[in-house]
Amino acid sequence: MFALVAFFIAFSFSSAQTRLEGRTQLLIEEANSLSTAYLRLDLCNPDDQPRLRSLYAKYVVLRIDGTRLLPDTNAAQQPWREAELVGSEIWKLSVKGTKAGGSERILVVGATNEMLDAATRRSRSAEVHVPWLILAALVVMSALAALLAGRSFGSKSKHPDFHQWILAGTFALTLTILIDLDHPRLGFIRMPAGDAAMTAVQQAIDSASEQQ
Repeated sequence: MFALVAFFIAFSFSSAQTRLEGRTQLLIEEANSLSTAYLRLDLCNPDDQPRLRSLYAKYVVLRIDGTRLLPDTNAAQQPWREAELVGSEIWKLSVKGTKAGGSERILVVGATNEMLDAATRRSRSAEVHVPWLILAALVVMSALAALLAGRSFGSKSKHPDFHQWILAGTFALTLTILIDLDHPRLGFIRMPAGDAAMTAVQQAIDSASEQQ
């Protein structure tokens, strides 16, 4: 029973860690694609650039606002849906502000498309977690393993209370860390590298807007 619990814990931790690394990478990719798309606004029609820069400033704020509401994905969807509407307006204006068939349109529209795709990938990744059935099985098996250990301790003339507390604490701590790892921002685990990348893009956009 303990071996089975160990297998499930190892499997769950591995998948949760992989998802955490993937979410961080997606966040960095979104920041990079957003920065690239914003820089290529210089290729658009000068008359359309002020409006586009304003939309980008609003877009990045909405994306960051949604991220701060995680792991409550339902709450995060509201600013992210608003960001999608702003993204659609950015797309239309980017097409309008570049010459049809020109290399400028290819560069601008391509970067804009990658930015919107990166946002979609990250939004969907926030909804993927360890299946509840695996977590439930892990809780049940941990309880059964503790029960068997308790019966074994109970058959002794002396009750090693210290060992029982160690066993219970270990199971509780392991499950808590697993849930925290699979739901970053719920507890102590964060994604500082990705958050710093998005914040840097926001600051760069704000700084550029002030200089206009």
